[in-house]
Amino acid sequence: MAMASRKHSIIQMRDYYSDEEKLLKPSVHNKLIKLFNVPLRQIPVRIVHSFMPPYNGTTYVHTDLLCPLIGVMLLYITILCGMSYKIPVANSSTSVEQILILYALLVVPVFYVSQAHYDLYESCAILGYTSYGHVITLALSLLLSPGSVSFYFIILILFCGLNVLRLIILLLFFMRHKNIIKLLVSSYLCIVYLLCNIYVYFRFVHRT
Repeated sequence: MAMASRKHSIIQMRDYYSDEEKLLKPSVHNKLIKLFNVPLRQIPVRIVHSFMPPYNGTTYVHTDLLCPLIGVMLLYITILCGMSYKIPVANSSTSVEQILILYALLVVPVFYVSQAHYDLYESCAILGYTSYGHVITLALSLLLSPGSVSFYFIILILFCGLNVLRLIILLLFFMRHKNIIKLLVSSYLCIVYLLCNIYVYFRFVHRT
């Protein structure tokens, strides 16, 4: 008796991942893609969140690198605009690039080492969001009242103060050290952050 032939289909098993799963795979390449994958409509929202202190330690804490990179670029452009309008034109042996690199070297390692919750990429992202405080402070001082020191310090306290407060709250939530260590690290980051803005303002942005 002849057996009826049966058709067989061969299913080839592949290492298949959806787009979302690919972003979750533990590789440096996919992690970087995730860090730069931000919807355009989310960019202004995340910038606003960078001035809002997280009341529970995690709310409104974004760890992408796209918005911080935009903030650093805007800061660089703002400083260059201030230099072009400065009287006399700002000339210094220390360039803007050197100032930004030095600032990053002073704050990123300290923030990263002082807490165990965020990795290096996320630490850079959190600190990168604080650049918007610098941008708004310097830009408003340059556009609205270029020669007014009192106006500058009011804007500095308002916008940079919000960034510093946010940073301190994050450290208080995630640092596992004693209170004295928390105080020292928070004070250090606060002082470096504010002094950097003050130095850049008087060296490159202030009209005289």
